[in-house]
Amino acid sequence: MANIVIINPCFDISFWGLEYCMPLFGKRANLPVACLALLAALVPDHHEVSLIDENVEDIDFERVGRADLVCLTGMSIQGRRLIEILEEVKSRGVMAVVGGPMATVEPESLEGLADVVFIDEADETWPQFSSDWERGCHKRCYEQQEKTDVTIAVAAHRFAEDRSVHVRKLANLPRLPVHLRVLRYHRDLRPAASPQNERASLGRA
Repeated sequence: MANIVIINPCFDISFWGLEYCMPLFGKRANLPVACLALLAALVPDHHEVSLIDENVEDIDFERVGRADLVCLTGMSIQGRRLIEILEEVKSRGVMAVVGGPMATVEPESLEGLADVVFIDEADETWPQFSSDWERGCHKRCYEQQEKTDVTIAVAAHRFAEDRSVHVRKLANLPRLPVHLRVLRYHRDLRPAASPQNERASLGRA
């Protein structure tokens, strides 16, 4: 069994991120990502997976340094922080792989840093890499040739959430159509409502 950590780096503070407004709404981020749970659902069951969204919780690098594999995903706007995390992970001797929009549009920026790069979507190549990695014959680059058919995409059926921060441990989640999976994931990331907030919500209904 391997210990795998999947990380989404934080965004730089900006007008559009509403970082200073989020506490007013009792939230940590306005755009929690669904890809973390979807990637975790593609990991074979015999591995342990932890998910970290740095937009809602700090990265414990001591914990990350004990992982067998660290996976990073992110957009170019997260690139500065993604590379910082990647350099820290590599300095601790941990294997690191990177996918997502940044890896797809500017893979050259990851040369010499990432052990493996994923181009385009990873619904097919991520399971392929997992199998290759277990057998010790993984490639340095995986590229999915066709777009994912969302009507048959795997459900994010294994995750649990820590309402004060973000998804950390995985548990059972029923298989749902893709649009319902994303809505369910985003809904469950919200902090538990206080009785006062519940009454306020009912009053606005």
